[in-house]
Amino acid sequence: MREKNLVAERLSRQQAIDALELLDHDSYLFIDKETNKPAVMYRRRGYSYGLTMMENGKAYLHQIKRTESAKY
Repeated sequence: MREKNLVAERLSRQQAIDALELLDHDSYLFIDKETNKPAVMYRRRGYSYGLTMMENGKAYLHQIKRTESAKY
């Protein structure tokens, strides 16, 4: 098992998508500016993105289509 310690940046969702693409990673951990909570942006099939956020110990998944990403 590989282990990493990361420092999450406070970013907008669009900035997280941009960082994900720039680094050519499949996922990107960040602090969501909108909610001020940790979140993971990840690449899905078909040029869309997913957003995983924790709320009261439960994970919530959101799908973001590439054409909608500009809203964030």
